[in-house]
Amino acid sequence: MAGPYRARACATLVLACCGLWLAAVAGAQERDAPPVLRPGAPVRGVLRLPEARDAAVYASYRIEVPEDAIALRLELVAPVDLDLYVDAKPIVSYDDVLVSSAESTGREAIRLSRDLDPPLQTGTYYVDVAYGRQETPTAANGRALRTIPF
Repeated sequence: MAGPYRARACATLVLACCGLWLAAVAGAQERDAPPVLRPGAPVRGVLRLPEARDAAVYASYRIEVPEDAIALRLELVAPVDLDLYVDAKPIVSYDDVLVSSAESTGREAIRLSRDLDPPLQTGTYYVDVAYGRQETPTAANGRALRTIPF
């Protein structure tokens, strides 16, 4: 990518649990086998937008929360409006998730803690990064995007 859009392509999704940074390589994933997030490097992902869409375009992940974790924090920054969804079971509908962040700014954040409602539980959590709009997003120069970096 060239021009003013290049700097925006370096956005990252960062997840923290017990002070550990969790990350995964992103991309379109199968719903039944999302990759497990592991402590390590920041995430840079891309959602690929097909020509014809009738559903959200998403990337899915799985996080194993250990018994000694006290909080889980997820942050998403993207050049267009993406949304963040979290549930304790595999996500099948964005209308029925434990918690979500769907601001219209391109910045999303979710924090789960043992002392917040809903409380953080030990076990597996599922995370989706999604673009749910029907219109094609555009870059700063007005060109239609076929991929959305995050």
